[in-house]
Amino acid sequence: MLEFAVSEDIKNAHLDWGARRALVRLFWEGWCTSEFVSLPQKTRQSVEGRREEDYAVELLFAAEHSMTKLNLVIDAWVDMVREMILTGRKGIDEMLC
Repeated sequence: MLEFAVSEDIKNAHLDWGARRALVRLFWEGWCTSEFVSLPQKTRQSVEGRREEDYAVELLFAAEHSMTKLNLVIDAWVDMVREMILTGRKGIDEMLC
């Protein structure tokens, strides 16, 4: 959805906002896929940098769940996702502090 929302012929701000918010909320399930890793780096980084204070505790638990899930996967893309989740976890920790 995010790729569609930002494509040259669509460029819809509402779809873009909704898709990015969904990826932030789907922190573990949405990020622990090869499809997420295949998004352009700029797109992944824009999602990674977003934080939603209202969901901080939920995202904290999601980060822990995602790390458990990633420990069971041996594909090459896992290292990139693990690094992004750890970066997100650091931001959540800072926000909670």
